[in-house]
Amino acid sequence: MLPMFWRTFLVVCFVIQVAAPTARSAETGVKGVQVTACEVTQVRTAGGRVPIVDDPVIRAALAGADLPGEWVGANLDETDERFRFSGRATHARLTVRSDGERVVMFHAQGHALLVDADGPRPGDPYGYGFWSLPVRLAEGDNELVVRLSGRGAFVFDIAEPVATVFFAEGDRTVFDPRRETSTRMPVGLAVVNATDKPVTPRLRVDGVEQALPMIAPMTRQQVPVMVHYDGGPTCVKRLELMVGECVMHEVSLDLPVRDAGDVYRRTFISGVDGSVQYYAVQPALESEVEAIVLSLHGASVEATNHARAYSRKRTWPIVCPTNRRPFGFDWEDWGRIDALEALADAREHFSAADVPTYLTGHSMGGHGVWNVAANTPGVFAALAPSAGWGSFDTYPPGARTLQRHPPAYRAATGTSDTYALLPNLDRTGVYVLHGDADDNVPPQQARDLAAAMRELHDDVVLDIRPGKGHWWDEPDTPGADCVDLAEMFAFLAERKPAGDEAFTLITANPSVSGRRGWLTVEQQQRPLQPSRVEAARSVDTVTLDTENVRRLTLDLPAIALVVDGTRLDHDGSGPAHILRDNAGNWTLVDPTPVGEKSAARTGPFKHAFDRDVLLVVGTGGQPSETAANAALARFHAESFAYRGNGTLRIVRDTDLADHDRPDRNVVLYGNADTNAAWTRLLPDTPVTVARNGVKVGDNAYNDAGVLLVRPKPDSAVALVGVVGADTPEAMRQLALVSVFVSGVSPPDWVVFDVQQAAIHEAGIFDNAWAIDD
Repeated sequence: MLPMFWRTFLVVCFVIQVAAPTARSAETGVKGVQVTACEVTQVRTAGGRVPIVDDPVIRAALAGADLPGEWVGANLDETDERFRFSGRATHARLTVRSDGERVVMFHAQGHALLVDADGPRPGDPYGYGFWSLPVRLAEGDNELVVRLSGRGAFVFDIAEPVATVFFAEGDRTVFDPRRETSTRMPVGLAVVNATDKPVTPRLRVDGVEQALPMIAPMTRQQVPVMVHYDGGPTCVKRLELMVGECVMHEVSLDLPVRDAGDVYRRTFISGVDGSVQYYAVQPALESEVEAIVLSLHGASVEATNHARAYSRKRTWPIVCPTNRRPFGFDWEDWGRIDALEALADAREHFSAADVPTYLTGHSMGGHGVWNVAANTPGVFAALAPSAGWGSFDTYPPGARTLQRHPPAYRAATGTSDTYALLPNLDRTGVYVLHGDADDNVPPQQARDLAAAMRELHDDVVLDIRPGKGHWWDEPDTPGADCVDLAEMFAFLAERKPAGDEAFTLITANPSVSGRRGWLTVEQQQRPLQPSRVEAARSVDTVTLDTENVRRLTLDLPAIALVVDGTRLDHDGSGPAHILRDNAGNWTLVDPTPVGEKSAARTGPFKHAFDRDVLLVVGTGGQPSETAANAALARFHAESFAYRGNGTLRIVRDTDLADHDRPDRNVVLYGNADTNAAWTRLLPDTPVTVARNGVKVGDNAYNDAGVLLVRPKPDSAVALVGVVGADTPEAMRQLALVSVFVSGVSPPDWVVFDVQQAAIHEAGIFDNAWAIDD
């Protein structure tokens, strides 16, 4: 059901008629705006978990060229609020006639991508229903090209903006006040800027002003709002959105007050992007917290509903993060970060920094249990995956084969390879639960994972329940048994955190999984290839056997070190830093030089979006170049907002100094000739992008797009990303490159042949951030 606000406007509905003529005009909710034609086609598209989507229709739309395919007129049904295609189609083309220049709100669901006159826009493939974007219409006919998601009907309407700057409906990230508990927490609200200029609005909450971040033109962005609850029976706030002294929009924020034993939501500010995220809590029966259970939900499940599937435990609160959205990132990439950020906030909330943490989850969350734990060795005392799957290599069948990716992509996706990382769980007990009639995740996934774990140790229970499906619950038992099984929780209660006297550490990427206890892998000999350390510690000696390790840090007192047979004596004056030289000899050295890769920053490209990132639009070129840069930055910001409830803030290169901080990541859009920040932030990049082409060493390319990540000068932790091209035409085509898709990870640098939806070359920099042949 669409929100009431949108149902005040005409809903446009259409059905494919194989021999039907182009549809008659349909009035919209905007006076002077009509949908005069709708056509559909079916064109083969190679998408999914691929480095670059091969979509001939969208590629032509981005280029302003004639669209391929056989297009069939589709009637518009103005009477049925549910509207769907009766035939099969991959794309739709809408003609929208306007009697003048104006901005409208395009509200749709069931589509993967939209191309309007200004460029690419993300769709609503999961059918959330709240996704609406400001779209600019010229006088006369305007063409909107849509790639359909295939997840159900394509539904859309066209409406007047409430104001030029206003709160969007249906997409709020809120906390739940708890009765008689005074609280001040952030709320995330989506604000639409339907103007062609950036705005920096202000907010009044019950008459008290708050500053808000700048919002780029013609887009929507989540903004953080601090809300205070005084402990009373209600929490209702009046919000006034202001530009200058003018109140643009007023809304009421009514937060339901929860009783002490109710499931409730807590919010926090993410370090990734400054956005507001939430997690749900099923509170314990007693105030004393003896352990925390971190539980990961399945695909399409809200964290609050997941928390309600559990019964209350005596001294164990159940903490349910969101993965940033119900589908999110499969608990990888930013989904994994969200789980760990929620856990950190929960530890502070419960004053429980030192209690054991148990990790459980269902379906996609069961996969998250395996993958999150394997990438965070030593963090969890025991695991309990339910209906989980292993990796994108093994599930879902036919979704993607990683081996088809170029080698550099394969290496950059190493954190997805759950099986390769399982040795990190060499001292972690696991209770594997699955129904043998599961028609969603085959029970063979559980059997294979349990078998792999039993090669490491014997503390593995495989519980395959006869006749049970994907989600199941026994009568007369508390909670839903597929996640709240009594035997499973009894197993967890018997496990305590393992010590750090002896362990294995496997890392695919030191900045993700390079630390375990007192040991940190700082550098690999071959970056982003699996590294292994076998560690044993006695009273006076530490013994390490290593593979593909170049530099280590050991946070230890004075002790003898034996590394691959070489003895070193550590005086305990600080952490021990040791280096394997080119001859294979280990020596004590100074800490990792700031300009080299380390566990604090290694890449690959996705990591440019991990640290309070700013998207910087190059404005120094021709209008077409600036427009292409701005459109792609907006597309990435909106894509991250949709997929990850994120806030990627956009600034112009000329304004960067007003917003930048030394340890803040930035992503530059444009090239050396169009982005004024290029020379300062990329002084020695071996991959160059300019109007005269793209160069990688001696290789030169034209009409090419580039993704690139480099260390930020004068910072030991921050990164500079590049989304660049030598022409605005190639820049627009980069919208087809997969950036925020789990299981697909661009390496340190990639050069795309955008016209062929192919890769010229890709690679991973060495430890000095140079090209390694």
